[in-house]
Amino acid sequence: MESVRVVLPQLPFVIGAYGLLWVVLFGYIVWVYTRVTRVEKQVSVIEESVRRRDKLEAAEAAERASSSS
Repeated sequence: MESVRVVLPQLPFVIGAYGLLWVVLFGYIVWVYTRVTRVEKQVSVIEESVRRRDKLEAAEAAERASSSS
């Protein structure tokens, strides 16, 4: 084991750096997932709003067409 310590004295730092890298990567993935989830919710609210507006405009157009005839 002594020969390994002589050859790789910085091994604990390398392991620590890789460990930190994985922790940061995992945190980034979680952050991106929460942002994507939030954006998907906002998009669904906007889609529903557009659907309601389109139905309202169609009803108003039908009402105008029937009242002008």
